[in-house]
Amino acid sequence: DVAFRTTTIALNSGKVVAVLVRREEGETLIAVDQMGKEVQIPKREIDQQSRSSLSLMPANVVEIIPAAELPHLIGYLLQQRTAAKVGGG
Repeated sequence: DVAFRTTTIALNSGKVVAVLVRREEGETLIAVDQMGKEVQIPKREIDQQSRSSLSLMPANVVEIIPAAELPHLIGYLLQQRTAAKVGGG
C-alpha cells in the first residue's frame, strides 16, 4: 500500500529523516516519524526527498496475521485512509 511507503528527506541542515508522509498543509509537510509521532516539516527546510518504492507493510501480511484478525486490520487501514482524506491528505 502506498500509504506505508517511507519518504527519505534531506534537510538543509544536513539531517536526514525517514517518515511516512500524511499530508501537506500550505508550506508544511505533515508526516509521522519512526516513533509514530506526528511531525511538521517546513517545505523551505527540505533540500531533497525521495519516496521508497517498497511498502513497510509486509508482502505476506495475509499469511502472518491470524484469519480472525485480518478483517480488523483491513478495517483499521481503511479508517486511516478515510481520516487522511478528510484531514486533507
